[in-house]
Amino acid sequence: MKTLCWVIALFFLTTWTYGLIARSDFRYKNNVAAVSVWWVITGVVIFHQIHPAHLLWLFPVALIASTVVWLVRKRSSLKLKTVEVFAPALSVTLLTFWGVWQLLR
Repeated sequence: MKTLCWVIALFFLTTWTYGLIARSDFRYKNNVAAVSVWWVITGVVIFHQIHPAHLLWLFPVALIASTVVWLVRKRSSLKLKTVEVFAPALSVTLLTFWGVWQLLR
């Protein structure tokens, strides 16, 4: 089960990262922020030796959070930096993970 979770998570992580590198039409700020958050939470899962199944629900949370932040911030600012999307998306994802982690302990 652990191996299957790692295969699925790394498949999405590497293909989306490759898509951002190879295709400039995919480089929306929310995609860059989401993939950056994915790398951070993958590092957290590896460092803390947490079951990789959590990545399978954290990836969509990060993608939704970065998209919502991007849409809200895009209305207020024409010059939006990626870090202005990354930081709130990372915060929402990590807080969601922390809350679920506390419930499961």
